[in-house]
Amino acid sequence: MDAEAVREKALKDSNTSLPDSVQVRMMREAQSRIDAAEASLKAVKRRCKLISEFMGATSKYYKIKENIRIQGVRLQWIREQMPPLEAELKEAQVSEGSSSARTNKRTLGDDGGDGGDDKAQERSAKKKKRHHQAGSPSRDSSSLTQA
Repeated sequence: MDAEAVREKALKDSNTSLPDSVQVRMMREAQSRIDAAEASLKAVKRRCKLISEFMGATSKYYKIKENIRIQGVRLQWIREQMPPLEAELKEAQVSEGSSSARTNKRTLGDDGGDGGDDKAQERSAKKKKRHHQAGSPSRDSSSLTQA
């Protein structure tokens, strides 16, 4: 029988055949069990609150710890990718060096020392001149009258 039920029974049965001293003892025992249950409930609530506060305070730590672990995995993957990338880069540099050594083509420089820019401008001017002459009506009409 729980403490609250015993207490209620003792209060309702005031004209019981038990002596007053026994009734008082039963009431005290019931009250002490009620007090113990309330103290236990209070301790459980306090403990629950402290655990919740601790979890809230440490959740950021665990998130950071997980992020550090993930960064370690990424770093390891990058380290594994470096040798193939370095080999590919060296291969590209070797093939670029050998192809430029084999060709005799002149490359255009920024300083224009090889005259490439002048020749390109000259070609562009000639092309414009030909295009303009081909589309002029005086030339077209003179060629028609002569024929």
